[in-house]
Amino acid sequence: GMNERTPILIGAGQVTQRDVAPEQVQEPVALMRAAVRAAAADARLTDAALARVDVVAVVNLLSWTYANAPRRLAGMLEAQPRDEVYT
Repeated sequence: GMNERTPILIGAGQVTQRDVAPEQVQEPVALMRAAVRAAAADARLTDAALARVDVVAVVNLLSWTYANAPRRLAGMLEAQPRDEVYT
């Protein structure tokens, strides 16, 4: 059965950046923000709801160096999560 640790997906979003002029290339965390906003729209969540997220988790990026990608993403979402995870 389900317990308090069972994840439930309520929205999905995807962003692909292809054939973009060099001056239009977005950093990975900006693309993540766009994907998060797409997922929030899919789930009919507001920006205010996104600002109340408890956890921001980011898989380690090999193509871009961040000291703390989850914190940067949280800042872009105007969120102050309880936990930040960067694998």
